[in-house]
Amino acid sequence: PYVIVLLPSLLQCFSDTSNHVRAAATHSADVIMSKLSAHGVKLVLPAILQAFVDPAWRTKQASIQMLRSMSHLAPTQLARALPK
Repeated sequence: PYVIVLLPSLLQCFSDTSNHVRAAATHSADVIMSKLSAHGVKLVLPAILQAFVDPAWRTKQASIQMLRSMSHLAPTQLARALPK
């Protein structure tokens, strides 16, 4: 449940000016996505979709990459959870 609270902040880190912060955010997102369960897809999806309206392009790009990861982990659950 902590991931749900931390995910918006993590997504903001992708648009940081420091390469080190962006690299750490990438590593953290990879670990989170690798450990995500099918049920977790439904829980984190709203935060990822909310990142699409962020003005920073790197944040948008990271959210798209997270969606891609979820499509490999739990495609059926992702399809059901996506807005129509």
